[in-house]
Amino acid sequence: MITFLLATVTDSNRRGISHLLDEFWEAASKAGLDLPQASPVSASAITQARAKLPSTAMREVLWNLVNRMPDGCAARQSPTWRGRRVLAIDGQKLNTNRSDELKTTFGVPNGCHCPQLLFSVLVDCCARMPVDFEIDSYRVSEREHMSRMLDSVDDGAILVLDRGYPSHDVLQDLVERKIDFAIRVPRSNTFLAVEEFLASGRSEAWVTIARPAQAQSGGRKVRVRLVRFGRDEDETICVTTLRRSSFDAAAIQELYHLRWQAEESFKATSSNVLSQGLFRSASANGV
Repeated sequence: MITFLLATVTDSNRRGISHLLDEFWEAASKAGLDLPQASPVSASAITQARAKLPSTAMREVLWNLVNRMPDGCAARQSPTWRGRRVLAIDGQKLNTNRSDELKTTFGVPNGCHCPQLLFSVLVDCCARMPVDFEIDSYRVSEREHMSRMLDSVDDGAILVLDRGYPSHDVLQDLVERKIDFAIRVPRSNTFLAVEEFLASGRSEAWVTIARPAQAQSGGRKVRVRLVRFGRDEDETICVTTLRRSSFDAAAIQELYHLRWQAEESFKATSSNVLSQGLFRSASANGV
């Protein structure tokens, strides 16, 4: 069932299920795959079988794929950066087909005609492959998706995030989990420590980030390193736990650019594979 579903994605929704079944059955037979019967099942039968497949199935397949990938495959040729695995998270809002169930499950933004979901992926930047993912209503935040996927960040990995993710709670959570990170922070509407760092004109510094006074009490102060690189409009400010003795400013810049490569790869995949026209299902479980 899983193999057939993957085959339907490669078709880009050009043909109906019956045509795909005929082609899949022929190809699977030639490849020696075990099939339930000699001739293709009906379109209604495969649709009913798909409806019984739990939504967690694809995540389990992904986890097994990541864990069992042999060292000799192409994705493992450059598995680390400076001896460390580098992971990044990216998210995108996508439209689905229109149905009452999808409207109820994912919601429809004001002024839009189609239900919309938030799709987030944890990506291995060096192997250029997904490690985990989350799908929810468009109303759910990217930070919540990030929090759910942190259990898939293995020991010793470095997490690289863009400027939509940092908050005091996020930094504190990562520090408590002992996950090293490099996160881009905005230049305005940002942490007070970042504003003071920018005003100082320094290129890097260790600072303490505390919860804003107007926010609820609780939470510890977080000690982090700020690094700036680039010029003018291209200047980037990163907050990181990586020490300068092992990762100087040039290394942090190189590390952040790995996230950009993963982001571009994710955008290309999501636009080509997960566009509105390729969501065949009108049910939440199917999506």
